[in-house]
Amino acid sequence: MVVLKAPPADFKIQEYSQTGLTVMYRIFNQRLHLPGWGKLLLALILYSAVLMLPEKILAGDVKAGDKDKAGDKDSSPAVVVTIAPLHSLVTGLMEGVGEPHLLLDSALSVHDYSLKPSDAKQLAAADMVVQIGPALEGFLQKSITTIAETARVVALADADNVTRLEAREFHHHTKNHADTHVHAGGNDPHMWLDPQNAIAWVDVLTEELQNSDPNNRDIYASNRAKVKHKLGILQEDMSNTLAAAANAKFIALHDSFQYLENRFQLGTAGAMLDSNEQRIGVASLRRLARLSENTEIRCLVSSPETRESAFRSLTGGVGVKPVEIDILGARLEPGADLYFQMMQGVAKRLAACLNQ
Repeated sequence: MVVLKAPPADFKIQEYSQTGLTVMYRIFNQRLHLPGWGKLLLALILYSAVLMLPEKILAGDVKAGDKDKAGDKDSSPAVVVTIAPLHSLVTGLMEGVGEPHLLLDSALSVHDYSLKPSDAKQLAAADMVVQIGPALEGFLQKSITTIAETARVVALADADNVTRLEAREFHHHTKNHADTHVHAGGNDPHMWLDPQNAIAWVDVLTEELQNSDPNNRDIYASNRAKVKHKLGILQEDMSNTLAAAANAKFIALHDSFQYLENRFQLGTAGAMLDSNEQRIGVASLRRLARLSENTEIRCLVSSPETRESAFRSLTGGVGVKPVEIDILGARLEPGADLYFQMMQGVAKRLAACLNQ
């Protein structure tokens, strides 16, 4: 039997219903497929449980999703952004108004991520969710539908004036040649590695923020000019850094660098892991041994989440220099500067390896 206690006079249940109770109710109801009487019982149990928690704990939990963080308290939108490079751009645009919430810790891979209760609470309170799209954040799509049902979802992969490249798959036939064809599955989602796409996204995001928060539209417009100016300088600097490496080739562990290659005319000899391969195996080791006989290939590029022991086993004895390149800002502090620091780091590390 469920016993309901009368709430304290100063207990504001409406402040927590959408973040705490609503999220838990939706998650349990969705997973358990409860009948009508079961839904009512679940609601009563959750309500009773919340009343027994100290108000201090409840207030602390809600702070992360509050809309009272900065700027105009009545209009500052609650924005959730999936990955750190996009979060960096949105942070720059919201400077002086508020701060977006970063959903995915930079050290985690989007391919291995699962939604946490704290993330669900942020989504429930969101006015806007910014993502690349289902090709990258497939883990998020069902949660958006069931939890962030009132949020405006901005899928940047579908934005105007964005360069979209179809996902590739490499077939290695000889030591000096690799055939490339595209997947039937759609576009390569690593679009943020083209600074020109970032420039296009800044325009789209500014318009979305202005529509959501018209009281601060002038601040967003001013911030847009600043961020686009910085992106223009970044693209020029990266072009100069990578210019001398145009004739050299590299191998990527995963095929994540297509947009960088396309923008800065870089050469690639392929990717170690095809689209259906998630781990290094005998086939990938043989593939590297064949490709490494090509004297034009200078580097094998991996990401921070690659295990060091596996990386050493790949490069040992084949004469290809390993280089770790971070395309998600895994070791950088999230914020407005992350995208610029990350992209400069990508260009410098790749150029240093290719120019050896």
